[in-house]
Amino acid sequence: KASDVLSSARHAVEQLAGTISRVTGKPISSAQAAVLVVVAVFLMWRYILSPSLSTTGGTAGPGQNAYAAYTKGFQDGQAGARFDPITDVDPETVTTSTSGWGIGRFMSVAMAGMMVYQLGGGGSGQPWNPSTFVTNLRNMNPMNAIILLNVLSGFFF
Repeated sequence: KASDVLSSARHAVEQLAGTISRVTGKPISSAQAAVLVVVAVFLMWRYILSPSLSTTGGTAGPGQNAYAAYTKGFQDGQAGARFDPITDVDPETVTTSTSGWGIGRFMSVAMAGMMVYQLGGGGSGQPWNPSTFVTNLRNMNPMNAIILLNVLSGFFF
């Protein structure tokens, strides 16, 4: 039943939150633990389980050409065949599509999120407050303001 699955998932997330709190010494809510689980599952799918990133299929990516050349050379050597190099692929014919969400983007999001969280009073023992955020933003150190603007500009340009 859906209610049993939901109850089990809620219990597992609460246990994870308790474990993380004990390990780190910082309290963590069930919602934060759930976000960590979702992010971990997404990263595992994106970098480990995604078929488009597999080295066995379809079109070769930038790192796969070298492996194909190595494999061909090894097989030719085993068969005693004459050296016959693979011609390099013209870089203009290779198309790569990226989502733009690499590790750099994740680090920028984490940095911007942490700065916004701290500006709103997070980490000081007080709950996050929008008015504290605006006050701290107005009185912000100029160097930190430049860093925040640089991180935020990466999302739009």
